[in-house]
Amino acid sequence: MNLSFLNSFLAVAASGSFTAAAQDLFITQPAVSQHIQALEEELGVRLFIRRGRGTVLTEEGKVLRAKTEDLMRTLDDVRTRLQDTNELRRGRIHLAVTELAVYLLPPVLLEFKKRYPGIEVVMTCTSTPKVLRMVTEGDADYGIARKTAIPSQKVRSHLVHNERLVLAAPSWHPLAGVPHVRPHDLEGEILALRERGAFTREFSLSWFKDSHLPESTIEATSMAAMRELVLQGCVGFLPEGVIRQEIQDGRLVILPTRATKMTMEYHNYFRKGEVPSKALNAFLCLLADSAQFAYPANIGCAAG
Repeated sequence: MNLSFLNSFLAVAASGSFTAAAQDLFITQPAVSQHIQALEEELGVRLFIRRGRGTVLTEEGKVLRAKTEDLMRTLDDVRTRLQDTNELRRGRIHLAVTELAVYLLPPVLLEFKKRYPGIEVVMTCTSTPKVLRMVTEGDADYGIARKTAIPSQKVRSHLVHNERLVLAAPSWHPLAGVPHVRPHDLEGEILALRERGAFTREFSLSWFKDSHLPESTIEATSMAAMRELVLQGCVGFLPEGVIRQEIQDGRLVILPTRATKMTMEYHNYFRKGEVPSKALNAFLCLLADSAQFAYPANIGCAAG
């Protein structure tokens, strides 16, 4: 059923006149007649009967009118939704990120919501393998995670952030004034460690490879827990971005060391061959302008 035919049908039903309907639609009366005839032939029913100088709906016509009005309301809603999406008044983006990104993204997310309050943002914090799986399977639109040694063949990735690992301690800690902290300086201290398999744990253990690990350790399964342990008196390696505010506030200090390879590479992840939605692209453009991400050309924003 042609939408033009249905519009003519509704106009005749509303005005009770083929001539009036033609005037309302800015087309000729024969064109309206042809539209109604085509509908009647397609449906195999009469839609109007003449009464005096006008026309009235048959019972079949009344059924078609009710359903057509429902259809037109649905089409209007579709048009409105698509226009809202195109003009960034409505939409949804789902981000899958590892824990560090939770500390880096809030300023970007808040600015995004200020500019586009109608766009829903969902951020899932999980492990690097799960970030890749969510992006690969289409459960997330975009991912930020540590560089993986075995990237998926279904995703593309680029370096977007290098995060420095630092040895942190409370500002009141006795080692806070030491110009160069060595592994043996931590004897008698409580060392905070991440769980087995975590990069920061492996790095911490490698730092002690030529020295004894402190006898007293506490294992934590999140960066937030590590930060709290260090605030309370432990010493431990943490991404600088996790404790930036505490360093600025003077609650924590970075202990100087001569450790090597003290950085973690973070990449963004997209599904190969997929063009970001307009909402996601707007988010990526803000991300590219963020001071936290030093490789804006790799973020994926298509300006304009």
